[in-house]
Amino acid sequence: MKRFILFLIISIMLTSVTQAHYLWVERQDNAYLIARGLLPDKLYPYAPTSIKEIKAFDTTGKLLTGQRLDGADTVRLQTKSAPAMVTVLAEWGYRVNTPTGKEFLTKQEAIDKGLKVEEAFFSTQIGKTIFAFGEALTKPVGLKFEAVPLKDPLTLAPEEELPVQFFFQGAPLTGCRVRVGKVKDWLETDSQGVVRVKLPEPGYQAIFASHRTPAPNRADIDYVLYTTFLTFQKK
Repeated sequence: MKRFILFLIISIMLTSVTQAHYLWVERQDNAYLIARGLLPDKLYPYAPTSIKEIKAFDTTGKLLTGQRLDGADTVRLQTKSAPAMVTVLAEWGYRVNTPTGKEFLTKQEAIDKGLKVEEAFFSTQIGKTIFAFGEALTKPVGLKFEAVPLKDPLTLAPEEELPVQFFFQGAPLTGCRVRVGKVKDWLETDSQGVVRVKLPEPGYQAIFASHRTPAPNRADIDYVLYTTFLTFQKK
């Protein structure tokens, strides 16, 4: 019975990661679009106020200056020079899990609707998109939950492994479950927070993971759910 319950919990966690909307950055004319949806081309609208931070870096890891452009349901970034990497912090807000699925409601809103709340949480996503490689990009840049490629991810051979290190609050995250694109199998980080993935096909790539932090002193949520994405186009 205990094994079944553990299997069920893990299955729910992995399913939620797989079905989560991705967060990435796309070149769009003379700007960079903050994209939410499913790679490569299924985009969903969002409230620009959900995008809390955008940073652009060159191949040496230097921060670039840029201008944020908020539209009706998207955000873009303009920079004077082309960035090698863009990172994004998005706070999507309150969610509840019910017997019939996930609802975009606060715990109190769900209760007021007569729903049975199994879990209440706050969803935060961090996106990192790499456009050009430099050795500086193999180091963390201070994101709360961060996936760091330990070598050039853009020019991998079909059978070549890409080591990716995951950090949470600056420390390597051990035992973190990681997924690659639509592959159902999951990986787990080692004692140094590293997984090794193979990306045999060219094109858009997404490596992502989720991590929960309990919120025992809050009545409105049980935990904060962080999801981090590393995206790029493999040549």
